[in-house]
Amino acid sequence: MVTWASKLMLSTHALAIGLKEHGLIDERQFETIRSVRVPRENKADPELPTSLSPSTRAAKVRAMEEGLSDYYVGLALDAHKKGIISRGRLCEILLTDERELKTFRHDFEYVPSKEISLFMRSNCRIF
Repeated sequence: MVTWASKLMLSTHALAIGLKEHGLIDERQFETIRSVRVPRENKADPELPTSLSPSTRAAKVRAMEEGLSDYYVGLALDAHKKGIISRGRLCEILLTDERELKTFRHDFEYVPSKEISLFMRSNCRIF
């Protein structure tokens, strides 16, 4: 169960709830799975997948240290793309300047929700 919880980026408690809600485990199994913990070395940050290049990873870490999540950045970039906010306002929101904006856009060009849906589509056959 720890392997599946790690692959799905869930806590064992969340995995146990999902399995129980789908009638795949009983109460005793639920309590057993819930009591197990995913070791720290097996945990992966969903905003920093191992597939990132070193430069993109470093940029995302810096952004996260500033309090900018992928979701927040995605909303800001989407708002600019749709013409809702200006380039200057985008720089202000992302705590960057015009020179760094191109690099910033490159580092945050993917949309997390697409990655999540692809991951779920390819990995949820276990249920």
